[in-house]
Amino acid sequence: MALIRVFIIVVMLVVAATPGSAAAASGNLGVSAFVTSWGVCSVTNTQNITFADLNPLNPLDVQATGSVRVRCIGFDQNFTVGVTQATPDPLLLTSGPNSIPYTLNLPTSITAPLYIVGTRTIPITAHIAGNDYKLAPAGSYTDIVTVEISP
Repeated sequence: MALIRVFIIVVMLVVAATPGSAAAASGNLGVSAFVTSWGVCSVTNTQNITFADLNPLNPLDVQATGSVRVRCIGFDQNFTVGVTQATPDPLLLTSGPNSIPYTLNLPTSITAPLYIVGTRTIPITAHIAGNDYKLAPAGSYTDIVTVEISP
């Protein structure tokens, strides 16, 4: 349940009269703001995904796991954290002009009772098929993926 708060501030404008000028006038100016929800989440820590050395002479399917830690504040009941991959496919580890395709396995959502303040770690697993690196030249291959977390 989202808590909605509305703030209204009234400001009185006063203009001081100076000798030889017209009469002073004053009026009210309404100022307002609308807060849609006070529950928020933020990413507090990430653990990178690092594959072990890939051996093209013995190209096995491999996987590695990392995680994203999410801290949420302001929820008073169970809620769901949604996880989506914002970086478009295909995902490629690159080393200069060379690349190795890989896939990510993300949970689509996590439901948890996080009362007022809570932290959850979301695991993310990456997979590389052996056939995708058996002809890859030697080198370090990297990529950066954006994951969106939404309450």
